Amino acid sequence: MSIQILCPDYVQTVLAALQSAGHKAYIVGGCVRDSLLGKTPADWDVTTSALPEQTEQAAAAVGLKTFRTGIKHGTVSVLCEGVTVECTTFRIDGDYKDSRHPESVRFTPSLAQDLARRDFTINAMAATRGTDGWEIIDPFDGQKDLQAGMIRCVGNPIKRFGEDALRMLRGVRFAARFGFIIEDKTANAMYACAGGLKSISRERVREELIGMLKSPDPEGAIKTLKRRGLLKFVFPYADVTASARGLNQTSADSPLFRLAYLLYDAIDDAVQKTTADLKLSGADAGYVRTLLALRGEALQSTPLFARQMIAKYGKDSIPALALRKVKGEDTTALSDTVAEQLACGACVSISELAVKGADLSGIGIPKGKEMGAVLGALLDEVMKDPTLNRKETLLALAKQIYKEK
Repeated sequence: MSIQILCPDYVQTVLAALQSAGHKAYIVGGCVRDSLLGKTPADWDVTTSALPEQTEQAAAAVGLKTFRTGIKHGTVSVLCEGVTVECTTFRIDGDYKDSRHPESVRFTPSLAQDLARRDFTINAMAATRGTDGWEIIDPFDGQKDLQAGMIRCVGNPIKRFGEDALRMLRGVRFAARFGFIIEDKTANAMYACAGGLKSISRERVREELIGMLKSPDPEGAIKTLKRRGLLKFVFPYADVTASARGLNQTSADSPLFRLAYLLYDAIDDAVQKTTADLKLSGADAGYVRTLLALRGEALQSTPLFARQMIAKYGKDSIPALALRKVKGEDTTALSDTVAEQLACGACVSISELAVKGADLSGIGIPKGKEMGAVLGALLDEVMKDPTLNRKETLLALAKQIYKEK
């Protein structure tokens, strides 16, 4: 069967280079799956009968540069039109000792054997350009499962998950991304193999979780993780089952916001442990904790309170209020006030005062604790009344404050 695939010219150039050198070459995996779904692939991978050194030779013959990005596993990256295309030799994986990576690989001339080592049927398809379109090589009925909306392991799911436990989270992510269901044997194998996630790096777990939170159905993903015994390995310090309700109504553009949503009912200690456990960057962890720090505060819709919020939380005040709003509280008025204060550049820090340390030195206020106390007092006054933030006004006020101290 021939179909139309909008494969970029740079990928076709790489395929042609390999085929002209006498090797078999196919696009493979996610790019085939996404093309069949009518989606634009994020990247394009090539599988080939060429050994790594033969891939390098074929690329060099047409003037393309190569990089040995994964030579141990047969992967050579080919640079074409400023884009790198990963080309991997047909291979058979050896034993998996860490529930993630094969101890060894063995190259094979068989495309079918290469496809047989992959995770799910929808990812175990390859395609090559024919005279009338693209020919799909699909030994495991991936097209059928795509049409049925089914996530199904290639071969024995217990074996697949035993080889690489991260595949369980990938399966849940794909289901949430595409709105698919997980085939019964595959789903049951997840429950049986759930403990394998303990061997997976937390960075890998985090990336799969973020992918679920970016999907159209993160709430469904959390339910599936719970039902299949996986959730406790993703969130060992907080039970997010109940807090997932309503998650789909939040924006997929902000997975960190959705993570904060999930942790809304968790105690502070669990929040701290979870952000650390997931190996979030300092900035990302700080953002999540800031959104949740506002949970217990009594809110007022006054300009002063808005300025105090900005002083404490900065621009994160807006999403922090949005989080409380999606959790059922009307924060519209305060959000509008915060936005107004941000727009007008309200002074909320000592650095934004119209006077500096040198100005205070000029009127006899010594540097050190005394000057710091005066600057702090000036900021308090300006927070209450922003119209005071003028140099002459503040200098006069500084003299009075210093004299009273």
